[in-house]
Amino acid sequence: MNRVSSFRKLAITTITVYFFIFSNVSYATKNKYEILDFKIPIAQEDSIEIIEFFSYMCKHCNEIEIYLNRWSKNIPNDVKIIKIPIATNDYTQQLQKIYFTIESINKEELNIEIFNTIKKDRFFFKKHKNLENWLLKHQISINKFNKVFNSFGIEIKMKQANNLFHFCNIKEIPIFIVGGEYLTSPTLAGNSYIDTIEEIDKLINKYRSESNTIS
Repeated sequence: MNRVSSFRKLAITTITVYFFIFSNVSYATKNKYEILDFKIPIAQEDSIEIIEFFSYMCKHCNEIEIYLNRWSKNIPNDVKIIKIPIATNDYTQQLQKIYFTIESINKEELNIEIFNTIKKDRFFFKKHKNLENWLLKHQISINKFNKVFNSFGIEIKMKQANNLFHFCNIKEIPIFIVGGEYLTSPTLAGNSYIDTIEEIDKLINKYRSESNTIS
């Protein structure tokens, strides 16, 4: 899966967004997407960024992840996926912190394993011992993980993620923002996960044609 190597690149996005006055998105009639009233600056030049807001506690986020995981293996090299888990309470904040840690140690492929584990045991990661056993199962050093997990860098990533989520005035999840301009979701795409993926592809092509971005 192609991803922006470090979430800290979103810092410029978060800072810039402060200067916009936000309102709800504008509705694009007869389309399965909405147009943002503002543009989120692209963190990485010559790329098409897809920001996904999700939660591990969200049933639809869980179910669409299978489709996303399969789809992302064949996306163009210039398409970058930025996954942003949201935090609404202490437990989802813990899950958010776990995601940003596995991302930082280049183990993003375990994202779907987190979903699968929570699907079997909704509050599995509440117990630190469970987390440690899970890390060992996936051959991750507990000491290495904890060093990153408790670092200032992860705190910054979480703060940036939460700021961006609130500034974008997101009302539901999962939500996908393509190129900092176009927003789609399973709800907008007709309550279909497959149609959502197809709509993301269409928006990538739309953004590419409008910005003359070459894959």
